[in-house]
Amino acid sequence: MLILSLKLANSNLKYRKERTFLTVFSIVISIFISFLLLSIIDGFLKTIKNSINLKKIDIVITSGDLPIELGPIVVSTSSYKININIYQELRNKYPNFIISPIFKDLIKINDKLIPIISLDLNYIDKFYPNSQVNIFYSSQTAIIGKELSRLLNLKQNDIITIQNKPFRISKILNKLNGYEDYAIFIDYKDYIQLFNINSLSQLWVITNLNNLENKKIIQELKSTYPNLFFYENEQVNNNQYSLIALLRSLQVVIIIASISTALVASTNTILITTFERIKEFAILLAIGSPRFLVFLTVLFEGIIISFIGSIIGIILGIISSLLFQNSFYKALNLSIPIVSLSFNVFLQILIISILIGFLSSILPAYIAFSINLQESIRK
Repeated sequence: MLILSLKLANSNLKYRKERTFLTVFSIVISIFISFLLLSIIDGFLKTIKNSINLKKIDIVITSGDLPIELGPIVVSTSSYKININIYQELRNKYPNFIISPIFKDLIKINDKLIPIISLDLNYIDKFYPNSQVNIFYSSQTAIIGKELSRLLNLKQNDIITIQNKPFRISKILNKLNGYEDYAIFIDYKDYIQLFNINSLSQLWVITNLNNLENKKIIQELKSTYPNLFFYENEQVNNNQYSLIALLRSLQVVIIIASISTALVASTNTILITTFERIKEFAILLAIGSPRFLVFLTVLFEGIIISFIGSIIGIILGIISSLLFQNSFYKALNLSIPIVSLSFNVFLQILIISILIGFLSSILPAYIAFSINLQESIRK
C-alpha cells in the first residue's frame, strides 16, 4: 500500500508540475532564509555559552548596569568611569583577593578586526583557568588565542603591532572553544597607555569565598563606594543567560514564521489539487481501494514536496551562510566566525521540514479520506 501511495503521489506531482514547482519554490525560499538566520543565531549562542563557562569571577564591579556581551561585542553604558585609585584601595584593603581591571574591545590589527581583552596578565590563569598560562608580566607582552595564531600565522616570540606599538607574543593559549580563541590578551597597563585612558571600565574580583561571604563583602563595598555597582558571578551569568533565552526565543519565532509561510503555499496547493481529484479518489474507492490508500497518497504529496524543497533550501542555505560569512569578513575584516553550521541548525531545519510536510497535507488527506463515495461519483 505504501509503494502504491507513493507512486500515485509521484505521478500526480509530475502531472501538475507547474503547480508543484511553485510550491517547492516557496518552501525552498522559506527553508533557505531560515537556515541562514538560524546559523547566525546559533553562532552567537555557541560563542556566548562557551565564553560563560571559560571565566572564573566572583564579583564584578562597574559604574553602572552590567554590559551586554554578544561574544566579543560589548555594549556598555558605563565605560571608563571607575577611578584608578579605587582599584589600588581595593587591593590594599583585600590583599587576599585577586583583583584586576578589565577592558574588552575590537581593534584593527593586521587589517583584521580582532577582540582585545585587557587584564592583569599575572592573573590570566586565575580568571581563565582553562588557559593554563602562568606568566610574569613584562611591558608590551601579548598572549593570543590558538585560532588567532593560525589565522595571522603567528608563533611564540613573534612581534605583533597594536596601535603602532610592537608587542612580543609570549604565549599561545590552548584551545578554549570560545571567541577568546580569536582574541589577543594584553596587560591593562599597556591598554591604558595605548588608548590614553585615565579611568577603568570594570573590575573583576576572585574572592575564593562562598556565596554568603561574597554577599557580605558586596554589602561592605556598597557602603564604602555608593556610586559603584557590585554584581555576584550568578548575576553576571544570569545576565548572559537572559540573552541566551532571548536568542532561543528568536529561534522559535523564526521556526514558526518559516513553517507558517511555507504552509500557506503548500496547503493551498494540495487542497486545490485534492478538490480537483475528488472524482479520481471516488473511483479508486469504488473499485475496492481502501480509504487509507487515498489518505496516504495525499499525505505523501505534501511530504515529497516538503522533502524536495527542504533539500534544495538546505543546500542554498549552506552556500548562502558561507557566502555571508565570507562577505562579512571582507566587509569588516572580522577574525571571528559568526555563522555556525552545527548539528542543532540541521536538526531545527529537519523539524521545520517534517512539520511542513505533515501539516500541509493532513487536512487535504483527511478530506480525501472522508469523501462521500456516492455523491462524488454522481458529480
